[in-house]
Amino acid sequence: SSHRAAVIARTEAHGAANYGAHGAAVETGLDLRKEWIAAEDERTRPEHDAMNGRVIGMAERFDFGDYTLAYPGDPSGPPEGIINCRCALGYVME
Repeated sequence: SSHRAAVIARTEAHGAANYGAHGAAVETGLDLRKEWIAAEDERTRPEHDAMNGRVIGMAERFDFGDYTLAYPGDPSGPPEGIINCRCALGYVME
């Protein structure tokens, strides 16, 4: 259906955008850490909301207990952790 196609496209584009942002941040050569930024509204997954503001090393993964993600929308995560995710990455200078 067109709704399912929109969900897939949105999920894939979101993951690709965060993947690209992460890669670009790594390529700067700056001493950065990454920060999980949740959308913080009624549609945000509780585990993603709880991760909001968490800062970790660039090579580390965000740990949700049952799964880990390198960045929001990371396709290595389970569907329930990435489909329709609207979280973003921020970067913090060391």
